[in-house]
Amino acid sequence: MILGLVLVGSAPTFWLLLIGLLFTGSSGSFGAVVLLTYMRRFNPTLTGAITSGSGISAIYAYFLYIILHSTIGITSQHIYYVLLLPATLYIILWNLLKPLPTIKTTEGDSSNAYHFYEGESPEGILSIIKRYLSTFLQRKVWPLCLLLGSTYFMQIMIVGKLVRDSNNLTLQEANDMMNNGGSTWSICHSFEVIGLVYSFGHLLGTTSLPLLSRFRYGILLNAYPYTVVMSLCQWTIWMVNSRAHFLPLYLQYILIFITGLLAGLTYLLIMYKVHSTYNEREKEPVVILIDTTVTLFIITTNAMTYLLDNTFMPPFDNRGCAPTR
Repeated sequence: MILGLVLVGSAPTFWLLLIGLLFTGSSGSFGAVVLLTYMRRFNPTLTGAITSGSGISAIYAYFLYIILHSTIGITSQHIYYVLLLPATLYIILWNLLKPLPTIKTTEGDSSNAYHFYEGESPEGILSIIKRYLSTFLQRKVWPLCLLLGSTYFMQIMIVGKLVRDSNNLTLQEANDMMNNGGSTWSICHSFEVIGLVYSFGHLLGTTSLPLLSRFRYGILLNAYPYTVVMSLCQWTIWMVNSRAHFLPLYLQYILIFITGLLAGLTYLLIMYKVHSTYNEREKEPVVILIDTTVTLFIITTNAMTYLLDNTFMPPFDNRGCAPTR
């Protein structure tokens, strides 16, 4: 075990992975700050719109990956370096170079946006720091951060490792699947197709507020702990299946769709809780704190996945497929 940890720490790819995650994670947090600066409000009907762009991008990326992976054998590493890093750099440069618009508010919408009234001096940097610190130190904020962070931990562990291990079948298991009607393509590309199905579920979850608004207000405010518990049940099922391989492929598609749906719903419900319970001066630092916490959980989860792959839970792949990952 100690030797495995030493080898992981000395691997250049491990540190390259962390640098890439820090790069993309910081750009995501910075994007949230810029978005809130543009909006100066956080209307609940816009909650889904904040993540729908990234959800559609994930679906597009999986489609593109499956096509290129099936035709010319391009790997996930190529997709990452060719598409993800330039896209992230573009987002950062666009946010830095595009000037912030002049924010105009009227007396009618003053309840939805905080702004400076005529004759009021702008908020000083020390005042901003004190306001952010006072918000961060509120005990009611941290359960929201930790619940959403743990949800992202479980879903990334499922998609990034447990699903992959669930489909790394032995040669005998792969032969049994083909004898029962499974195709070679579906066996060799099930990981990518499951990722695509997951992205559809996550996108549906983050954009389902119009449907959820038909329920009572109190249900929307208090439903997020239950989605976290259901995500934990999903994580347990996938953890067992990654070693036992008892789930048929069609059932994996259904479960991973539900996994993505629960993750999207958890994000949506927690952001709705933030919008409904915090005033405008607290809302922005709370959203930034939640986004930063989620980014740290994402970095930790990916690093842990790398460690598990090289120590306690190494993946195995004897399917006879082309070496594409």
